[in-house]
Order: sequence, then C-alpha cells, then structure tokens
Amino acid sequence: MATTSTPGAGDLSLGILSFTSYLEAGVSAARSLEDGITLFQHAEALGVDGGWLRVRHFERALTGAFPYLAALARETRTLRLGTAVVPIAGESPVRLAEDAATVDLLARGRLELGVSHGILSHVPGLAAAFEEAYGHGDLQGEEPRAAWVLRRFLLGISGAELAKVPDDLRLQFTHEGEGLRIYPSSPRLPERIWYGSGRAESAVRAAQLGLNLQLSTINTATHAEGVARQQAEILDAYHDALDPAALGVPDPRPREVSISRYVLVWTSDAEREALLAAAERHIPGVTERFGEGWKVGTVDEVVAQLEQDAALTRARELLPTTLLANLPSQLGLDLTERLVETLATRVAPRLGWTPAGG
Repeated sequence: MATTSTPGAGDLSLGILSFTSYLEAGVSAARSLEDGITLFQHAEALGVDGGWLRVRHFERALTGAFPYLAALARETRTLRLGTAVVPIAGESPVRLAEDAATVDLLARGRLELGVSHGILSHVPGLAAAFEEAYGHGDLQGEEPRAAWVLRRFLLGISGAELAKVPDDLRLQFTHEGEGLRIYPSSPRLPERIWYGSGRAESAVRAAQLGLNLQLSTINTATHAEGVARQQAEILDAYHDALDPAALGVPDPRPREVSISRYVLVWTSDAEREALLAAAERHIPGVTERFGEGWKVGTVDEVVAQLEQDAALTRARELLPTTLLANLPSQLGLDLTERLVETLATRVAPRLGWTPAGG
C-alpha cells in the first residue's frame, strides 16, 4: 500500500501528446507521420521528457501505434515514448503483449504504454458500428471486455505461462516441455504500463494492479468545469489503493501519474490568432468557452492557470507527475514546434521542471 512519503513526490516531468491527424485538406497520412517524427526529435532536443501518441481507430489519425512507435524508437535516443491511450477493448491481448515488448526492446526500455477501455462509454451510440467493424459481438460490454484484455495482457508480459502444450508436441523455436508464453520478453515493461481513467472506480482498479495512472480531459474539454477538483479526488482514491507489489517486478520504480491539459500559450498577437484558429478547427466551438481542460493565454497567464490546477497540484503532492500537453492537431509543424519550445523554455521551468539532461 502507498504511504504519504512516496519517493519522488513533487517531481515534475513534461510530455507532449500528438494526435498525428490528417483530416485537413492538403495533409496526407505520410506527411503527418513524418512531421510527428520531426516534432518528437525537436522535443527531445529541448529536453522534453516524453512524447506521447493519441491512438484513434477508424479516424484520419494515428491508428497503427506500434509500427510508428518502432520508427520513433529508431529516430530518438532519450525521449520516453508513450501512448495516451490505446483503446484495448478491440485488441488481442497476445498481439498487444508481443507488439509492446518488441517496441520496448527497440526503444531500450523507453516505452510508456497507456491503455484504456475506449470511447464507447462517452459515445455509446457507436457501439453497434464498432461491433460490426471489429467483428466482435460484445462491445456493448466494452469495459468488461477491456478488463479481460488487460488481465490477459498483463499476464502475458509478466512472462507467465499462458497455456500448456501436450507432452508430445513442441513449437519449433521453444524448449522441450515449454508452454505458451509471450515472446520477446521485456521484463521491466510491466512497471511502465499506464491506465487512462476518468472515474474513481477504474483508478482504484488500476492502483490495485500497480499500474501508473493517466488523467485527461480530452473527452470533456468543452464542458470540464470542476473537473480538476474531481480529478484531485480520484488521485486520492488511487493513491490510497496503490499496490506496486502487484506488478510482480522486483524493486519497481515509483508509481507515476500524468495530467493531460490542452496548452495554448502565445508570445505574440500573430501566434495568438494562429493558435486560437487551430483550436477552433480542432474542436469547433471550443474558443467560445474553454473548459478547465484548456490552459490558454500568455506565458504569465498559462503559468498561473497551471499553478491553480487542483489536480496537478494534488498529483505533485502524492507522486512523480507528468504534465502532458495536448497539442491541437491542426497547428502545422512550424507552429507546433514553436509552441513546444515556449512550453519547454518559458512555461514548464517556472513550474519547477528541469529539462532532461539538464
């Protein structure tokens, strides 16, 4: 169980979250993917701790997370590479475990895999269409299926035997008498699994499994009044239930939490106009009433908003915390790079963040 003196409490990391989308005219999937690699390299050079990916099936955005993570692993050296999140209700737990372990080895232990059940709890009207597209008949029960996938996935990456093989049979590249296990093996990967949660109940389940916690307002960004306060309460429930020993990893690193916020910070009137226009294209109508999921304004204004964020404050009192800056997808590479640079050089340091390697 967790204690109030959790090692690393107060430590702040900075991450960026990219949607890697290509809905706008003139933007191709190939260009979006290449720009994403360039952006992550730029962030790494600035000392940003992590580059995270939003995974969206059936949309003009990043869908094939693991091939892309493998490419990013080869093009970066120190950046932690994460997902926020992979919707696992439609996944095969075996393939999920195999792909994750493969990427983690290529990344030399830098994978931070965030998973969650999916979007149907937010948009239940899509259930029938998703069932047909996935070929599953049980996505009306998305959360129970996701819970099953998560259990089997965690069992697989733990190195446990998933099934016995008859004594007289043997797979070609296994030892005699060996059952079915996940290969390749990345023994420390379980300590870098995160669960995306929006409710205390699922946060407590994540804590009981020893998983890291991701809190976001992406799905409630236009009507998120009071959400930071609610998330602070979720953090308390998670911290009280936390059981790192459940991971089965010797001497696991301290459990972590991430707080996702859209951050639009400008240093000129031209940047202000460009950022607000991009935000409006990203979520139509959002600029008429930004919710608590958005931190918008000049450097001084955004710093003050982040300092007053109840969830971010509470997270740092309890556990090592990542501020995950959501980047609206319609900014274009040049403006996005300038935004990340402003975050890394003028905003995050005033919150007590130190660049990686600094």
